[in-house]
Amino acid sequence: MRSLYIEAGDHLGLVFGDDDEFDAGTLAFAERGLREGARVLVFSAPGREGSLERLLERSGVDSCRTPGEWRVRVQDARRSLMPDGRFSPRRIRAMYEEIAGRSVADGFSGVWVSVDMSWAVPGGVDAEGLIAFEAELNTLFGSGRLTMICQYDTRLLPEAEITRAIQAHPCTPRGARLRHQPAAGGRGVAFSGETDRSNCGAWAALTASLPDEDGWRIDITGMSFLDGRGMAQLGRVAAEGSHGLTIVATPSQIRRLRLVRVDQVAELVSMEKSPGH
Repeated sequence: MRSLYIEAGDHLGLVFGDDDEFDAGTLAFAERGLREGARVLVFSAPGREGSLERLLERSGVDSCRTPGEWRVRVQDARRSLMPDGRFSPRRIRAMYEEIAGRSVADGFSGVWVSVDMSWAVPGGVDAEGLIAFEAELNTLFGSGRLTMICQYDTRLLPEAEITRAIQAHPCTPRGARLRHQPAAGGRGVAFSGETDRSNCGAWAALTASLPDEDGWRIDITGMSFLDGRGMAQLGRVAAEGSHGLTIVATPSQIRRLRLVRVDQVAELVSMEKSPGH
């Protein structure tokens, strides 16, 4: 069994080299999602729906159905995500939001989605568009209702392209693990975990996602590590906005932010590590 560390609300980037590796990761993910009281949705490579359904059934996953409501479902990724052959980030995002919301309304904790990213290649989506989509999708995960692993086939994509795609995910199996939720008061975002080169694309997208309005803040007191790139990104976000940005940080974090002059473009508010982080 492939080991998989994941929590509700994670958006995890993985790689696989063959079908067995994809299946093992998906099975571990599905079992964890069911234990969390969620639905499980698997987007497979074309023609693999049947084999994945049988794998889940043999493992007892498919027996965890709620009468009258689906609990586990396997669908062709390309047919589901590009039904008319066109890549529409807005449509896919709305679909994920709708499935997560409906699952909670049906009494589940949310929906856990495993995706074979071969739906986007070859020729389905340009590399830059796919990476931007993965990064922008991160704003959906703060509520914990949606959990996802995006699995990239090393047989189909160049290593450099896969690396950049993985960096667009907040969580990676051997790198930093970044999580976020609405900040206290609702006007901002609170981060926990770490950010470094392994998830720099996700960090950039999430920190830049706040509206350019007065009263918004970024709380990093729950973070255990930010590299120089991550701190510089906070400065860029603050400098590019026309309204003031407040960054809530621990005293030691503020000292480091001042070294890269973030205090010149943002208001820094000192606070000890937030409760619960």
